[in-house]
Amino acid sequence: SFFTFRDANARDFESWRKAFTYFLKKVTFRWGGSHKRMVIKSPVHTARIKVLLEMFPKAQFVYVHRNPYEVYASASHMADAYYWYCYFAKPKDGEITDFIMN
Repeated sequence: SFFTFRDANARDFESWRKAFTYFLKKVTFRWGGSHKRMVIKSPVHTARIKVLLEMFPKAQFVYVHRNPYEVYASASHMADAYYWYCYFAKPKDGEITDFIMN
């Protein structure tokens, strides 16, 4: 099974919130400061809208529909090109596909 916010205890959830906020601050600084509107387009954040609104009450969301086959192909490419740098252990067969599908 995969981690969800429902599975997190309060301390882990707060740790994620702080790390995510820190990441956003770094991105904001890198691209010219807070006067520019940030656009986050990672599909994983679709499931976090409630949490993001709690963290950023003035946030706005844009719904973009993409062909699910194209999304899967893009996610597979990202996993193959980038995720290898992030693993602590080599994933078992099918784990990447399961991760993408979930």
